[in-house]
Amino acid sequence: MHVSERFARVLFCLYSAGRSIMATIRSPPPNPSFLPDSRGWTTDLWAKEVLGPENLELTRKSRVVRIAHRKVLRHVQHEYVDVAFRVGDATAWVRVERNGTPARGVPQETIPDARDSRNANNNNDTPVSDQVPLPPTPNRGASSTSLTSMSSTSSSGGSSSTTAHDTVHLLLFRKGVDISLPLAKELDDCTINTMELSENRELSVTEFAVLLQSISKKAAKYDVVFKNCYWYAGAVCDCVCREYPYTLKRDSRRSTIHGFPLGAKLTPNSAFDELYRAWRAEATTLENLKTKQEIDDEREKEVMNKLNVVVETERRKRDEAVEAERRKRDEAVDEAVKEGKRKRDEAVDAAVKEEQRKRDEAVEAERRKRDEAERKRIEAERKRIEAERQRIEAEHRMKDLEEQLKRLQAISGN
Repeated sequence: MHVSERFARVLFCLYSAGRSIMATIRSPPPNPSFLPDSRGWTTDLWAKEVLGPENLELTRKSRVVRIAHRKVLRHVQHEYVDVAFRVGDATAWVRVERNGTPARGVPQETIPDARDSRNANNNNDTPVSDQVPLPPTPNRGASSTSLTSMSSTSSSGGSSSTTAHDTVHLLLFRKGVDISLPLAKELDDCTINTMELSENRELSVTEFAVLLQSISKKAAKYDVVFKNCYWYAGAVCDCVCREYPYTLKRDSRRSTIHGFPLGAKLTPNSAFDELYRAWRAEATTLENLKTKQEIDDEREKEVMNKLNVVVETERRKRDEAVEAERRKRDEAVDEAVKEGKRKRDEAVDAAVKEEQRKRDEAVEAERRKRDEAERKRIEAERKRIEAERQRIEAEHRMKDLEEQLKRLQAISGN
């Protein structure tokens, strides 16, 4: 019995350990914080998460491995793009699409606030599975909006424009490299085109996020005829195709609604070329971004530099104190000699200054004498000129009196 009990305990321990190991193996991988939730983030918000310092190291290594351009065959035949990422040893599928209104069931204000609720998303807010994909977000809002916009456009004769809602939401995240297409929006959805990117020409998640953000910024308005879901899906695929050459399948149903051409089919290639150039221009700045580790290293380096400055300052102060003490001793030794020399120099300077003062006083006295003589001469000259002026005035007055006397005499004689 004793042997049987021990054997049973060993078997139970082995069974428990095996269950723990299998649970660990079969448990879903942790959800990276840069992945959106199943409700969706805006492309701008998702790009900021992807390029954030805390995610940059992982997103630079993560690669886009497959892109599928898909089309709903019902209603307004909505088009969207499903994208597979390789994140370490796991695979993530996201859905990228443009709508005229926010996705149903998600308040509009919650989309830009998803960054603040990222911690909540990490706490199993986004369901993760190693086999079963997440339920796709319905696009009924987009369909009804497009139909309403189309009817209002046809009645008014113009094209309506509202703010576009370009979103990225998670379809599934599972272990292993499995790029088989996830469930479509509708069971009878068709695939317009698929691209599988090879390791020779890798497209990082950071570059892809910048692509979506760039397209959304370049065409921020939703237009039911031109800048619609068909155009957005086509723009994403066309820009990727320009950087990573593929022959895009020009399916006749691409960018059409019941055979009527819209979006990408009404857009010249030059417009997509411009989108591509804008994307690549922004992508060139990615190398300037820094990961959290690089920022921490810089901060640590800055702290070490400050510490070195403090140490160097203390060493300098210590050296300055020693140098000051040495100078004091040297000054004490030389002070007596300097004092005697100073007194002699002061005596000589005093004698020289006294002699100079006397010479200056003599020169000043002579100058004052000359100035006084000059002043007297000028005063005498002024008096002479004044006397001359008075004499001339007296002569003029005398002549005037004589002329008056003559006139009086002439008048009396008459």
